[in-house]
Amino acid sequence: MIIKSLNEIKDKENILKEIKDIFFENSTVQSFKTNETKEAFYQKWLGRYVDHFENNFLIAIEENQVLGYLCYCLDTHSFIEKFGALGGQGRFLENLNDFPAHLHMNSKVSGRGIGKSLFHEFEKRERAQVSGIHIITSPDLGNVKFYEKMDFSFKNSFELNPQTTLLFMGKSYNIK
Repeated sequence: MIIKSLNEIKDKENILKEIKDIFFENSTVQSFKTNETKEAFYQKWLGRYVDHFENNFLIAIEENQVLGYLCYCLDTHSFIEKFGALGGQGRFLENLNDFPAHLHMNSKVSGRGIGKSLFHEFEKRERAQVSGIHIITSPDLGNVKFYEKMDFSFKNSFELNPQTTLLFMGKSYNIK
């Protein structure tokens, strides 16, 4: 498995199609009324990273197939100013000073070390640049244990509705 950033990929069309497929396979929303609604959902949650953060988009590739991706922004405050808050970001503004960066990650399969490899590549490239990183997830998504293994810890939670609790998990890098 190799990891490349999106800006290192020469033929992006097929890679982006595979990334989009992985995105929708892992999405909590599986049904869309129209193709336009589906495309708007993609643009909101992932497309803006493709369009604006090509250097901050890591892709795990094996035998010319995308296994997973990790996209990130080092300054969530600037991201919110430019695009508005995603999901629960607006609910956790008080945590962003300690954990200014955020990431999104998905893979085709779990248990093969794809997420771990992507996250370690992110840290190798960016750890010295930020004081901390966060993710916002939900306990029912099944990724909490993975992030705990990557040394993230619970920092805050918010009940979005009776069925959904959002968890803010952060990892500090303690740079000076």
